[in-house]
Amino acid sequence: MVQSLSKEWPDVVGTNIRKTRTDQRLTLDDLTRLSGVAAASLSKIERGKRDPKLSTLVEIATALRIALPKLFQADGEVSDSAAEPNQNGYDLDGE
Repeated sequence: MVQSLSKEWPDVVGTNIRKTRTDQRLTLDDLTRLSGVAAASLSKIERGKRDPKLSTLVEIATALRIALPKLFQADGEVSDSAAEPNQNGYDLDGE
């Protein structure tokens, strides 16, 4: 069972990142600006095609304003709320 989990975790993490990002109505470019992680890397992570470093996951979780362990939850309950655009005070314009 541990072996199957290790093969599935990138898919679970990627799905949770995508779900949280879209629930918060953020684009890949928005998440890139907030996290500092390149859009191409984020796309691969969201599709489960890349095994990100822990530090990258911390940057993403921080940008999404969620606890890191929520990225690993397989139940699909990642976001605390389906945020309205910029409800959490995101500064997407750099002002």
